[in-house]
Amino acid sequence: MATNFFNTQWSDRGPVERIVILGGAIGATIFLLVKGKKIVEAIKNRQKDQTFQGDLNELITGGKNLSYQDSQYLIFADSLYQAMKGYGTDETSIAGIMYKMKNDADVLKLVQLFGQKDGYTLPEWIADDFSQDDKTFYINNILAKKGIQYRF
Repeated sequence: MATNFFNTQWSDRGPVERIVILGGAIGATIFLLVKGKKIVEAIKNRQKDQTFQGDLNELITGGKNLSYQDSQYLIFADSLYQAMKGYGTDETSIAGIMYKMKNDADVLKLVQLFGQKDGYTLPEWIADDFSQDDKTFYINNILAKKGIQYRF
């Protein structure tokens, strides 16, 4: 009866073959430890993107139209990133962009096209850069005055 790699006993393997198998197992384990976190993170981000897209589609179907072209939301997103990155936060610039949002669809599109910058989504950036009071004053109150339900 012929044997192959998968039905050969450990004790029947030669020293080189054992080293190769152990090395491969160790290498695979290290790879999973290093890349596993990134893979899980990518899956979670894809789920978030799908949720935002689903919510956005629902709003558009319900009659909430987008106020701008995608390129304008990308400009808004880049401006928000520039206002928050580094030391300090330019709250006035962020408030100015929030004033330009006209409905929930606009806010969801902005969040979606912001994507991830330096590993964080727009809600995560805002949560990190703003105190609760500042977030309420510079962002959520502005959205509420416009009848927008979304809150950061």
